[in-house]
Amino acid sequence: MKRCGLRIVVTAAACLLPGFASALDFCRVNTVPVNFGQYDSGSPTPLDAVGTMRVVCLNLFNPGGGWVAQIGGGISGDPAARWMASGADRLGYNLYVDLPRTRIWGDGSGGTEVVSRTVQGVVDRASVAIYGRAPGGQIPPPGNYGDALLVTVIF
Repeated sequence: MKRCGLRIVVTAAACLLPGFASALDFCRVNTVPVNFGQYDSGSPTPLDAVGTMRVVCLNLFNPGGGWVAQIGGGISGDPAARWMASGADRLGYNLYVDLPRTRIWGDGSGGTEVVSRTVQGVVDRASVAIYGRAPGGQIPPPGNYGDALLVTVIF
C-alpha cells in the first residue's frame, strides 16, 4: 500500500470591479486549506476533505449588494480538471460547492460554478465550506502532492 501526503493551499484575494463599486464598502477573505492527508494509491475509495473560505464584509455606506467567489484552476489551469503535483507526477482531484461533491467550484466556465451571497447587515460574516475529493483508483508514485489555488471574491 502506497501513501501520498496531500495538501491543497488556497490563497485568497478580494477585488472591486467596475459595476460592483456601489455594492459594498469592503470585504476581507481568508481560507483554511483543504488538507487531504494520506491517499491510498490504487484504492477504489475516493479521499474526501473539507476546507473553509471566510468572507467578512463591511456594508456601512452602501446598503445592499453581495459578493461572488471563484476558485482558479491551480497548476492545471482548468477548474474543471484540477490536479496536484509532486515534481512531474500528478494526482487528480477537484473542489466542490456541495457536500455530495457533484457541482465543481470554479470560475463559471466549463460547467463549473461560483458561489454567491447577498450581504446581510452592516457587518456580514460568511463561512463557506470548500469540499474536496481525490477520486480513488489513481496510482501516483509516493510523494507530497500539492496545488496552490487563487480564490477571487468580487464585490
